[in-house]
Amino acid sequence: MAYAFSSIKKKNLYQSDYIAERKAKLVRSRMLYNNFRTSITNNTELSSGLYNKMYLGNACTLIEGNPCTSQESCVTNCAAPVPINYEITVPFYATNTIDPNGILFGNTRCGFNNFIKFAVGKKTTFTFTPPPTFTPPLTPTPTPTPTFTPTPVSNTILLSDIAVFDGTKWFIYNDFTINNNKTLTIPNNTILYSDTTIDPPPTIINYGTIINNGTFEIYALYNYGTLTNNNIVICNGGVIFNNNGGIINNNNGGNINLGGGEFYNYLGGEVNNHLGATIYNYGGNYFTNNATFNNSGRFENGNSICGFGRLRGTNPVIPTGNSCPP
Repeated sequence: MAYAFSSIKKKNLYQSDYIAERKAKLVRSRMLYNNFRTSITNNTELSSGLYNKMYLGNACTLIEGNPCTSQESCVTNCAAPVPINYEITVPFYATNTIDPNGILFGNTRCGFNNFIKFAVGKKTTFTFTPPPTFTPPLTPTPTPTPTFTPTPVSNTILLSDIAVFDGTKWFIYNDFTINNNKTLTIPNNTILYSDTTIDPPPTIINYGTIINNGTFEIYALYNYGTLTNNNIVICNGGVIFNNNGGIINNNNGGNINLGGGEFYNYLGGEVNNHLGATIYNYGGNYFTNNATFNNSGRFENGNSICGFGRLRGTNPVIPTGNSCPP
């Protein structure tokens, strides 16, 4: 029978025997430690059951009756299972022999841990279930507020808006009003006749020919073509640029009134103030002449009543008088 389940022997009560027994237990514990300290797991610990299992195979663990002398002699007895009667009052180990050959717990003290030989590691399978993927709720796309885009107002005046074409020339017969700061462009090889009053003054870019027989008020004139004045051109507080290639003819009976504005006759430009024509430069107006200025008429440069005009440029105009416009 296994030493662990044998009858308890009477112990020696001498002090020397007690000390010797304690030393033997310490030596045995150290030996066990050295045997298993290099193991990955410690099979003597109670927690080893979490990662080990006992594989007993053909080991004889229990028989009925007296113990066998060897495992081979117990084969027959171990072949039949030992029934367990839960109703008897006699202890289980009193009628059965546990570990009859000491194969699990030894026939001496040194065999207490024989059962460790039957411990094998469990094959544990871990199944990882990933957490569900968090899908944030869709944020509704706000409907953009429509941007109000005002209809652009054109600053361009077409000749067809103000004049009638006879197949050769454009004619303005009736008085009309043009919104402030509108731009009228006269293309090259285009002739515009005006027999009326244009008010308020627009911006004019002239590449063609303008013949004025009425009252032509100018906010700004960029002249690259020809302007012929037979009546009145008014540029009060505005500006006239007679650029290279531009020609301004002030004919007999024509008046050009420059009150408080600017007049520039650039290099390559030409101004012809004919006999019977008058240019009034007054009210602090600057008349800058850097090009050709032919004067056979009158050039009045203002006085203290309407304000003197100012003359400058590389070829300043020589005034003929200092009167104000009628």
